[in-house]
Amino acid sequence: MQNICLLGATGSIGTSTLDVIKKHPDRFKLLSVAANTSVDRMVEICREFQPVRAVMGTEQARDALAAQCADLEIQFDWGVEAMESIASASDCDQVMASIMG
Repeated sequence: MQNICLLGATGSIGTSTLDVIKKHPDRFKLLSVAANTSVDRMVEICREFQPVRAVMGTEQARDALAAQCADLEIQFDWGVEAMESIASASDCDQVMASIMG
């Protein structure tokens, strides 16, 4: 099982990566996920994949995501430093990144 860290999860490359993870749950686990401000899509991703960490680009987006996913056991964070942290985490086997706009 490979733990995947996905930066830019709501973009086209991120969406394609999520499709691969969904088709191969025996091979891949979404460990952590990040997006800029697409809260609604990130709610869907968090509910479906239940990553350990979810990071948003802004504090406001993080707060909105955390409020909508309060029933899930996910650590929510925000900002560039948090994104760098998930990308460099020792339990992350693969970092997948797409442009985050």
